[in-house]
Amino acid sequence: MRRLLHASVISMFFLSQYSDPCAAQDDAATAPDIPAALSSEDLKWQTQARELLVIVGDDKMPLVKRSKVYTDLMKIQPSAKEDVRLQLAYALLALNQKKNADALKITQQIVSVSDHDASARAMQARLLLLSFKTTQAIVELESLIEALRDPAPTSSPAQLERAARFLGLAVGYFSGPGHESIRPTALAELVVAAQDLPENLKTAYESAKLAMEEEYRVLTEEGEEALKALREGLEKEATAMREQLESERAKAANDSEYARMELQTNFAQLNNQWQNAWNASQLLGQRGSDLIRRQAQLQASLGAVQPPRQDSQGNIDLNDQQRYQNDINFFQNAINNLDFQIASLSGQYNRVRAQGMITERQMAGLQARAQQFGMQLAMQNQSFNQLDNAIRQKEQAATKAEPKKKTKEQLRRERSFSTYDDFNIHKEKKLLLDSIALAK
Repeated sequence: MRRLLHASVISMFFLSQYSDPCAAQDDAATAPDIPAALSSEDLKWQTQARELLVIVGDDKMPLVKRSKVYTDLMKIQPSAKEDVRLQLAYALLALNQKKNADALKITQQIVSVSDHDASARAMQARLLLLSFKTTQAIVELESLIEALRDPAPTSSPAQLERAARFLGLAVGYFSGPGHESIRPTALAELVVAAQDLPENLKTAYESAKLAMEEEYRVLTEEGEEALKALREGLEKEATAMREQLESERAKAANDSEYARMELQTNFAQLNNQWQNAWNASQLLGQRGSDLIRRQAQLQASLGAVQPPRQDSQGNIDLNDQQRYQNDINFFQNAINNLDFQIASLSGQYNRVRAQGMITERQMAGLQARAQQFGMQLAMQNQSFNQLDNAIRQKEQAATKAEPKKKTKEQLRRERSFSTYDDFNIHKEKKLLLDSIALAK
């Protein structure tokens, strides 16, 4: 029933967007086509989420109509049992309507069930910071670090990276403009905990933290001498970071080449082992077939042995009886010998096949490692590019920084988290859509 209500509300949205308000309401021939999923009882959460996200960031829809659709949808918002990504879609819809309190309720519902969902944790911490609830926000940031260390399976790599960048932004904020709103020991604990982040996420975290700290420094430094010192410091730091980046890139290239050669060598060895096992199994199979054919021939010969001769009175010729027994024993012994050989050959064949199957599993495992290695290389390269962009920003900041005289209002804004908040509804929407596309 909740899905049908959802479909009904979304259908109203599509009708309001694409139908002609002046057209006759009973003119079925001119009614717009509504996707079949919108009226299906089997409306899946992926479809619901995508349809919700169509509304998010759509500037063409009148505010009054958007508000009405939002109100109707929030009456049927998903429960904690629904998929996290569908709940996040509702949270984004609430943020798009500037309903931060509604969004906060949804994120709290998410983490009550999936406490390691990084996107929900980051969104909740951001909303608390914007509401000046610093103590609660710090608790959420600590939980966010745990979620980044051990993420929920529904979190995509891009969402984790975005959450790590937010964490860096928040820590940078508490290190700079928000330093008066946090105890030094609490900040130190956050910084130490963040050092245990995975390397690819740590890069995103450090990049955002560094950008935040330097932005605040530019905003707070005054005078030509201070500006000169700032520029020189930024240039020195950028140079050191550039050298470190190039060193890490060179080391990563060497490590990846070594790992690639190791994978190739191991795979070649396993492939040779498998080929040898295959060849041996074929040879043993052929030998087994030959022995079975020989056994069949001997069985036929055994059955064809002539019985001993008898005279007219039915008495058996003793000499021919001995001949008959010798022939029977000969063929029976030969058959028994073949039975032994076949049993021995069967054992060899089974061992060779078992070894081949083990080798196949090892090759499959090695291929999985190679795929994982490729993904790690891609993520590592992405991290290097992000760090390179951060260095470029620092280099640009060194040349473009200008002294500013601050008014009281400017100083107030410098201390507010909203001044540095880099939340972008369109980026969050895309990240969520990408995550939904990856869902099975």
